[in-house]
Amino acid sequence: MAFSTSFAPIDPAQLATGFTSSFKSLAPRLAIQGALAPFARAAPDLYANAVTTVYKQRANALKNTYRRQARAAGLGERFGNTMRVEYPRGPDPSLDFTAVVRSVALLREDAGGRRRWTRLESAAEVDLWTVFDQGTVIRADSEHWLAIPLTFARSASDRRLTPQDFPAGHFIVVQPPNEQNPLLIEESTGVAFFVLVRDVVLRKRLNLGPPAARAQAGLADSIVKGIETALVKFLRAQKVAA
Repeated sequence: MAFSTSFAPIDPAQLATGFTSSFKSLAPRLAIQGALAPFARAAPDLYANAVTTVYKQRANALKNTYRRQARAAGLGERFGNTMRVEYPRGPDPSLDFTAVVRSVALLREDAGGRRRWTRLESAAEVDLWTVFDQGTVIRADSEHWLAIPLTFARSASDRRLTPQDFPAGHFIVVQPPNEQNPLLIEESTGVAFFVLVRDVVLRKRLNLGPPAARAQAGLADSIVKGIETALVKFLRAQKVAA
């Protein structure tokens, strides 16, 4: 499963408890000044716009926080950009507006044994954001080794080389004296390109939980402030004293 953080719809009753006393007494003043009917027509849109604006702001701020984490951890711009914001439900704007911050850094294994990027979560073998948030150990099966590059050379697509980038028979396996792990040596030059290991520890490099908790904290209060700000603008347009 891909890593994700959801901003679900807020219960209107939860919002109502946050309004200031001046706004709770708004209806009688609107009625006295003849602005109750225009307010009743405008209120749903004002509320929907406030909810939608806050959700978009929070979701995009969280996405950007995660992307900065990825860059700071040395995972690169391209990896950071695999954290996205999606708006999965209903019209925009809406009181039922939702936002999801989720990873699209999903890998699956193809028929040839290579791991490829995929957008199909059902086919995902692993989500890389979760891997770097939790740390993990990658182990080879009993008949294979993991090849770790010893060179900074890059492939034509600007990724680190793997043994599959070379023709069959290009390397020989050499067990150095007093060394635990064998090497893949380029037969024509004697240069070591890869060290063979049974497992690799990927340490935890991200911390995704605390930013998500901060993004969710005070969400109802921010929506109430947004609604009150929108109402002040409406009242000024109607020449009603707030």
